[in-house]
Amino acid sequence: MDYNEAVMIFTADQDEGVRGGEQPFPEEEAVAHVRNTILFADLVDYGDENTEAYGIVLSAK
Repeated sequence: MDYNEAVMIFTADQDEGVRGGEQPFPEEEAVAHVRNTILFADLVDYGDENTEAYGIVLSAK
């Protein structure tokens, strides 16, 4: 999985929490949100595609 694919996957994951009239996250906002709320060291590995995507984005600078 490359960085762009990882961003698409976790943006979709972030958008699952969007309710009512809220707008979905733009990719840049989703990246900023994830980097501001989760540390790579705190990432729990569930062995799934989402974990891999979050790991790729959190480890990239």
